[in-house]
Amino acid sequence: MITRCYVICEGQSEEKFINEILGSYFYNSNVYLTPLIIPTSKGHKGGGLAYDRVVDFIVKKLKQDSKAFMTTMFDYYGLDNRFLKEKQCNKNIYEHVEKIQEEFDKIIKQQCDTNNFFSYIQPHEFESLLFSDITKIIKADAEWNKKLICKLEDIVKEFDNPEFINNSKETSPSNRLKKILSFPSYNKILHGGRIAKEIGIDNIRLKCRHFNKWCEKIHSLGNKKENSEK
Repeated sequence: MITRCYVICEGQSEEKFINEILGSYFYNSNVYLTPLIIPTSKGHKGGGLAYDRVVDFIVKKLKQDSKAFMTTMFDYYGLDNRFLKEKQCNKNIYEHVEKIQEEFDKIIKQQCDTNNFFSYIQPHEFESLLFSDITKIIKADAEWNKKLICKLEDIVKEFDNPEFINNSKETSPSNRLKKILSFPSYNKILHGGRIAKEIGIDNIRLKCRHFNKWCEKIHSLGNKKENSEK
């Protein structure tokens, strides 16, 4: 029996990632992932994630389809301040993001009394995952100068793993890529999924601890549904 799980996405690049890469990865685990982008205004989807709009969308969908599971794929960088109820202070990014997820899960559970929801916030953003293998980044566009890999190597050497690459406006993973890969400019929708597919989910999981933990939760959904029907 297939377990259905909605993935609430921040934008088109995450939607593409779920549809073309992560969805097929989990299909053999009997988990069917369906990405959903939150409408930001009439006729438009994606972009900034206003806290109330996110909560309302998730609660409404959970009530409409109470048998399905649901998770999220949001970037930590750029989150609405209402998600960030406590300051990071001296906590590492993993502890900080885990706390944000726990608090958000409580809010959703309070409004629709379900155990079928678990949030996921990517430290620091989707592009962090791409730094799992910089050789695949540089090959994603034939126009990019292969010598630029030296600049990517310098970034990787600064951090223990890709999810630690920091999140200021100038030094976030996506802005680093745009600065280095400028002719043509790095495009999240065009290049992001292409790079992730070449790297492979298993390789990303090896390098990105928080992403791997999310994947473990998704994988376990198949067992939960199977066990609940025995």
